[in-house]
Amino acid sequence: MGTIRGGLRQGGILALTDFVLAEHDQNEGPVMEQWQETEPVRPMPWSIDEYHDCLTALHFDILNFEDDTDAYRDLIVSAWHGFANGLDSNGLDRAFVDALIPEAELWMHRVRALESGQLRLLKATVCNSRAS
Repeated sequence: MGTIRGGLRQGGILALTDFVLAEHDQNEGPVMEQWQETEPVRPMPWSIDEYHDCLTALHFDILNFEDDTDAYRDLIVSAWHGFANGLDSNGLDRAFVDALIPEAELWMHRVRALESGQLRLLKATVCNSRAS
């Protein structure tokens, strides 16, 4: 984050979304383990408080800092529902199904982690109000 801040001009704005832990010690348990194992690169999320503390320590002005989990979860479920409704099961070949299963599992584990309350989606906008 310090490198990002250093690359922003004074008055520059950074918008970010990231997965965060609701609490510092919630990175354990079967739901979180399944989520981490399914991701292409094993995630090591900060807690929402660690994120806030880091941004504050780097002297970012926090313009927006919100939990957008519910809207994100609804978007995921709606998109998969729409996708499934558009499938023609007679036209599915083995290669398509083989490619689809890991992708569906990835998103299923993300949704489960979000629904557990342990994982949240942070949406933040910050401003670099100081010269580097």
